[in-house]
Amino acid sequence: MSPAEARLKEVPSNMAEAEWQQRVNLAAYRLVSLYGWDDLVDTHISARVPGPSITSSSTPTG
Repeated sequence: MSPAEARLKEVPSNMAEAEWQQRVNLAAYRLVSLYGWDDLVDTHISARVPGPSITSSSTPTG
């Protein structure tokens, strides 16, 4: 396991494991920007944050 992979498995103490996993998954979407796919009309990426409350995360429209 690389040092980066080990850090991804360390859940911050102030965050639920499910929320951390969702944030890790969303971080992978930085590839969208890397490949220039974020310049399309009304492009955005969103995800529901797991847990009892209804919370979501999204990237700005691009």
